[in-house]
Amino acid sequence: MYAVSTRTRPLVVVLGNLFWAFNGILALGGPVSGTPSSVLTRAVFGIRGNRVSTVITNWSVCVAYEAVNLAMGALAGFALLDRLGVAVGTATRWAVVLLDGVDGAAITAYALFVTDFIDVLSQVLELTVVALGPGLAWPGLAWPSASST
Repeated sequence: MYAVSTRTRPLVVVLGNLFWAFNGILALGGPVSGTPSSVLTRAVFGIRGNRVSTVITNWSVCVAYEAVNLAMGALAGFALLDRLGVAVGTATRWAVVLLDGVDGAAITAYALFVTDFIDVLSQVLELTVVALGPGLAWPGLAWPSASST
């Protein structure tokens, strides 16, 4: 652990584990009932009240995963630079962490864009197939007809 004294290291480890334990406690009801926890809290708090619960839950999970990703990415970057013979000083460490954060944000934004684009594209294709379906003549594709049964 870089820049953390020996006395504060156990505190950092305990706080990190408590954060993950908090996420686990929030998700306890889901597997027991066979329903996602956000659906259960909707029944308890209503639709508007569930927004608050879901925001807290999702925010904590996002922060926890981002912390893990930044830590692992930074440590991998430090090790790679050290292996390449680059002196890993404070400025280099900050640059690696910043690059790791920007890279993670770019990948997340790209994934969200692609997901939205694929949703729209699949709806357009679905409507096209429904509208043109039986009239389409695709070689090798036989549409079922009432007389074939």
